[in-house]
Amino acid sequence: MSRIKYKQKDCVGSRQLYRRVAKSVKNSILSFQEASAYSNDNSINTDSFNSEKYCNLRLNKKHNIDLTNLNDSENSTSSTSVSDNFNLNYDDNSDFNVEASNIFLDNNLFSVEEPRSSDELDINRSDNFLIKLKHWAISNTSVPHSAITELLHILSPYHPELPLDCRTLLKTPTQISTKQLDNGSYCHFGLSNYLKCSFLPNSQFESDTIKISFNIDGLPLFRSSNIQFWPILGLIKDTVCPPFVLGIFCGNAKPKPLSLFLEDFIDELSNLTQNGFDYKRKQYKVQIHSFVCDAPARAYLKCIKSHSGYSSCERCTVHGEYLKGRVIFRNISHFKRTDELFIAQDDEDGEYLKGRFPTDYMHCVCLGVMRKLLCSWVGGNLKVRLSSNAVNSISNKLVALKDFIPIEINRKPRTLRELPRFKATEFRTFLLYLGPLVLKNIVDVAVYEHFLLLHVGMAILLSKKHLHSLGYDLANNILTTFVVHSEKLYNSEFLVYNVHALTPLFS
Repeated sequence: MSRIKYKQKDCVGSRQLYRRVAKSVKNSILSFQEASAYSNDNSINTDSFNSEKYCNLRLNKKHNIDLTNLNDSENSTSSTSVSDNFNLNYDDNSDFNVEASNIFLDNNLFSVEEPRSSDELDINRSDNFLIKLKHWAISNTSVPHSAITELLHILSPYHPELPLDCRTLLKTPTQISTKQLDNGSYCHFGLSNYLKCSFLPNSQFESDTIKISFNIDGLPLFRSSNIQFWPILGLIKDTVCPPFVLGIFCGNAKPKPLSLFLEDFIDELSNLTQNGFDYKRKQYKVQIHSFVCDAPARAYLKCIKSHSGYSSCERCTVHGEYLKGRVIFRNISHFKRTDELFIAQDDEDGEYLKGRFPTDYMHCVCLGVMRKLLCSWVGGNLKVRLSSNAVNSISNKLVALKDFIPIEINRKPRTLRELPRFKATEFRTFLLYLGPLVLKNIVDVAVYEHFLLLHVGMAILLSKKHLHSLGYDLANNILTTFVVHSEKLYNSEFLVYNVHALTPLFS
């Protein structure tokens, strides 16, 4: 049988490749039928072969076809089934060889076990390479899409099956479903989609309960514009998985109305907490661990007074006073806010719901109290302000410790001259590790011991081992002592919202 000479191409599409393979297989079957018609000893009813019903023959570039171990009688009826192992060999100019095993002939049914072809293996390798490249592009978020597009152009001559654009590789949707708000638009990605597509397939999660912590906060995009993001983030507790995005709002101010902004998130979360989440015939319970937000975001989400209000404390009923441009809280012995008080709505200044909204440690302690202490020592009240030589001595000690900082600490210490540019991790490092070393014998003894109260209190709260052995009450008493003595050392204007929040921080 004459063979069609295909035009040589540098790149052949997968559909065209499948058509060529199917046509070659059909020709091989016809050749086998002609060979079996002339067989005298062992013959097969060729009516049982239907090239249109042929499925998954293995193709190799050979030129021989063998016919062995075929023990069918010529008089076999269509209802007879034959199961034999055999190889087909036929001398021809064809570039294909048909190998089959365990063929069943029953009512014109032709089936083959373990079907594979060399071309299919090449296609599978290409698909695997494409999938690995896609996963690499998704996991390495620091690599821009323009660089991935350039990489695809470099790989194109060697892998013609690859697309030439990053958007095609990642299957970036051309249209995104968004919801319009009064001052922007909101896109909801969903918690169920993340659990089904990313978390559970790629993690060895053995527990039946999924505890999730959430964060909602504003993020400015440009310095010269009011355009900002308000993402809704999630984090699976007791795992090493990074935070994930549940939804994003983009607008020129806070999302308004708040109920419309949180509608999709609340509906989905309520459904999951009530009904659970099913994955591969396993039922998972979904629980809310906490909502970790800074003070302005907590006030906005809970629709309560902001941290600059007179009755802004979320834990107690203390009433603040205005002093030198700020609201301070002198008294720490007021009644604690309870669920019963919230239900009764006895507070005339506002209604407060504590729920699962803990005080944010990063904003309250690191960026709040610790930064205020350092600013007071470098350029604050004359009672506690350090001399230039003392500041230089502390800075020199910090720089000297730079080479001894372990890799677990993200940022190396730097001089106090760069205090306005300190990050939260640098304040945390100073509070928990470096402060007791570099301040000793430089600052006043009262100031040093007052700082140690904050250091020890936070060290207890941040360590499960210390909490188990020492307890919450000791940490609470230490932090309360720190707040009480703050007014004596730093004057009344030091008692702002973040300092007052240390007293009920353990709750």
